[in-house]
Amino acid sequence: MANKNKEENFRTKELHKVALSSFVQGSYELDKTILNLSVGSLGFIFTFATTFKYSNNILSCLTILVFLISLFSFGFTIYKLLDVFKINKEYFGKIISSEDEQNIYRLENKMDKIDNAISIMFKISIFFASIFILLIVIQKNL
Repeated sequence: MANKNKEENFRTKELHKVALSSFVQGSYELDKTILNLSVGSLGFIFTFATTFKYSNNILSCLTILVFLISLFSFGFTIYKLLDVFKINKEYFGKIISSEDEQNIYRLENKMDKIDNAISIMFKISIFFASIFILLIVIQKNL
């Protein structure tokens, strides 16, 4: 009976380790993917912005405004993702060092808020980048 409990405890601990590792790796990969997409998208919209000939009409002003919103949104996403990588390092350090639970919960709440902000800003930046490209295509066909 004691052997069975030991084996069950061992399996439970190992399963927890594997699940935690998978969760952390999956979250890290998602953050890396969003970072890569944001940096690549910045390069893409910069290329469009520098090769397009703007005129002095209202549509060109709208195009520039949409470009700036998209640029800011991608920049914010990149900045906050780099912040997330730093906070994750701090978070795991606190867990390993058996820090006070309140500090860990505060850090978890902070990471949740940042993750939500990143998600929203990334969606906004994709939306405005799409509008920017569409406005350039429309202007080229006028």
